[in-house]
Amino acid sequence: MIRLEKVTGRNVWDILRLSVKDEQRSFVAANDISIIEAYTSITGNGYAYPFGIYDDDTAVGFLMVGYDTDDYWENPPKIAEKNYNLWRFMIDKNYQHKGYGKAAMKLRKCTVPLALQKPAIWTKRRLLQF
Repeated sequence: MIRLEKVTGRNVWDILRLSVKDEQRSFVAANDISIIEAYTSITGNGYAYPFGIYDDDTAVGFLMVGYDTDDYWENPPKIAEKNYNLWRFMIDKNYQHKGYGKAAMKLRKCTVPLALQKPAIWTKRRLLQF
């Protein structure tokens, strides 16, 4: 089952091992940069929520949700102000084209901000929350 799991000290290495294809590197920041960005946002009183995308116990991707805009953003879009935003999204090169991205987007859409409070999984048929 596809699920989102908050990035913690227990799973951060799973997430740091994920990468996209070489030709995709210019489209998304590396996960280490994203996690650093989340840290600097949080320590600057901002809101960033990094999640691993898992299929059972296997990390297959990463996404990060933010709230509002960060001070260092230049000309942020108005829609980002006082809203949840998808800051990062990637599926590891070994798991692309298998439906993980679509399932993760459905899960994110259904659970933000609920996923920030309680675990949830997407079973390809429905959302389960605990």
